[in-house]
Amino acid sequence: MLSEDFFNNPKTEYKSIEHIKGLDTFKRQLEKYFFSDFNIHNYGTPHSAAKLVIEIECNFSLSEALHHLMLRNRNSEGTAINSKEITFYFSWVLKKLKQANNFPIDISEITVFFEDTTLLISKIYDQSIPEQLDEIFNKLIEHSTYYTNGGTVVPFEIFIPVFEDKTAFEYISSEKISSKTSKDYYKYWGIYGERSEECVVYNLETKSIIIGDINVLTP
Repeated sequence: MLSEDFFNNPKTEYKSIEHIKGLDTFKRQLEKYFFSDFNIHNYGTPHSAAKLVIEIECNFSLSEALHHLMLRNRNSEGTAINSKEITFYFSWVLKKLKQANNFPIDISEITVFFEDTTLLISKIYDQSIPEQLDEIFNKLIEHSTYYTNGGTVVPFEIFIPVFEDKTAFEYISSEKISSKTSKDYYKYWGIYGERSEECVVYNLETKSIIIGDINVLTP
């Protein structure tokens, strides 16, 4: 089961970020656009790759952030427009960062610390987070009524995705990748309430909650 001290435990030792050109500009642009503080680390080997770990301190609640994204994704008449509008700017500055460097850059994990919730999104295949970030946030908006029980319960932590195992569900870290596809982001999410409550799993297909343990597999 997920440890209560998960966020208090140090992560795997990070590598240097000094070899990543344009990272300061990338960070400043994101902070200005999203009105949030960004911390960026690296799992990758210096000079050969960058596997970014992005931590975002957001000055909004989860519902406020999703409402803001939903409004940004609609035109003046309230009609939904291309979903790529939600994270277009993030994708654009990430593309610029990649162009400034001559080695592979990927995102291993994104953690968003909202005022009332922590959201963890893990890489499950190469470039999975940049490719799927838009749809993940669209699903967060679409399913918010169900995983919050009609807005009455705000999860303490949300893990995207988790995978069904024989005895439990697993939140697999970015270094534990094995033939996953984009569809795996939209099957099961881990939901953790107050520290005294059990972990549960949200089934996106049935829009229902499953009681079950969640194992966190770290690098």
